[in-house]
Amino acid sequence: MREKYDHEILAEAMNYAYLIVTGKASFEDLVDKEDEIMLPYNILAEEDVNFEILIEYFEGEEEYEKCAELLNIKESVNV
Repeated sequence: MREKYDHEILAEAMNYAYLIVTGKASFEDLVDKEDEIMLPYNILAEEDVNFEILIEYFEGEEEYEKCAELLNIKESVNV
């Protein structure tokens, strides 16, 4: 039971991170909609974005479209 709960928390945190990194939502937008937001790490500073963690997570969840989008953003930032 605990594992399911932990997985749900991680999934929510990773999805929030994805929304912020891709610009689909801002941190402020999410805070306005939710009572509490959990993020996997400090992603609010662009230099702190850990694309590897996000891509690996979504790859494991077989959400390849998110992986591709994150990879494109990572490549454009590292140009």
